[in-house]
Amino acid sequence: MSLSLQEYQNLLYGKLTACKGQFDAYLSENGYKLDFNTELNYVYQIVMSGLNVEYSFPYTPVESVISSFL
Repeated sequence: MSLSLQEYQNLLYGKLTACKGQFDAYLSENGYKLDFNTELNYVYQIVMSGLNVEYSFPYTPVESVISSFL
C-alpha cells in the first residue's frame, strides 16, 4: 500500500517531531547549540524536494531518514 503525498508528509513530520527529546539529549551531551525546529525544517525540505526523483529520500524508509537526522 502506498501513501498519498499528504499521508507521507504527515508521517515524516510526525516522526521528526517525535524525536525532539533524543535530539535535545544528544545536543546536551555533546555541547552543541542547534535549534531543533531549524534543523527539522531543513531535513523536511530536503526530503520533500526529492519527490518524483528516482531513488531520492522519499524512497528511503522514514526510519532511515530519522536515524540520519539524529
